Amino acid sequence: MNKKVIKVLAILLGLVLAYTTPVYAENSGPFKISTLDISVMPEYDTSEVLILYSINYVNTSGQPYNGEVRFPAPKGTTSNIVKETATTNDNHLAVRVEDKGDYAEFFWKPSQAIQPNASYPIHLEYYYNPLPGSGNKAFTYQFRATLPVDQARINVYQPLKATNFKMEPVGQLLGQDNQGFQVYGLNSANLKNGDRVDLKIAYTKEDPNPSIQKPGVSGLTGQSGQASGGQFSSAVIIIPLVVLGVIIAIIVVKTFGNREMAREAVNRRVVQNNREETRDSKLAKEKRKLRQKLLNGEISEETYHELLMEIEEDYN
Repeated sequence: MNKKVIKVLAILLGLVLAYTTPVYAENSGPFKISTLDISVMPEYDTSEVLILYSINYVNTSGQPYNGEVRFPAPKGTTSNIVKETATTNDNHLAVRVEDKGDYAEFFWKPSQAIQPNASYPIHLEYYYNPLPGSGNKAFTYQFRATLPVDQARINVYQPLKATNFKMEPVGQLLGQDNQGFQVYGLNSANLKNGDRVDLKIAYTKEDPNPSIQKPGVSGLTGQSGQASGGQFSSAVIIIPLVVLGVIIAIIVVKTFGNREMAREAVNRRVVQNNREETRDSKLAKEKRKLRQKLLNGEISEETYHELLMEIEEDYN
């Protein structure tokens, strides 16, 4: 083989290597996922499906990475949250969503460069709605690996008041938590870029209400700000009663001139209103505080579920 042939082959080999070198912008950066915990929670606190991820990225390159990170998701997600959990700071990140045809992808920029071989833990969540209105319900949760995944664990929560629950592949029944959810687990390992996990879930549920009340903005109950079948938050009842109690007290003072009597009337009304705050309302507030700690990165998802069980035990 003469020198010209060797030179041509060397050039061709160089071109092949150049065009087959991974481009980080197309494969979510120089990462792998060491552990991936997924919670699939249909009709948890809305009529949609809540998906929670605890993702531990690892920078497998020899260089700091300062580019975007991406993660696959279904199309049409809402209430998208991406939060860095390595610190206790409130590192909620801005999320950009791109349509990729039959699925979507979340994009975000890390708050700082990810060092070589360093872990980059993320909490990610969203809602989406693949469910029919009522009765027999079925949907497929799909995880599409865009990075190598060493270990993935999927926990599926059977909705309360649901019957005929089935999942395929069949998951192992892990038990019932203190909220009454039957939890099923499924493990996968050594997923490669391009692998998919398709999890078919079916059940029957006639009750249109979600399993629990979504934390609201009133600070008094855990009910959602959305309309919910004619139910009223305790704030709607308590506040008018307090106002009524104050008006009655003023009338007593003006009519009888007995300030002490008015003060006692107001105190009785406040005590009565405090008693009207139900056990469920107090429980919802505790759950809301615990959920916020999870979002703030103060506790892990595993600790969140453990503390949630303890709260349920305290109120049962």
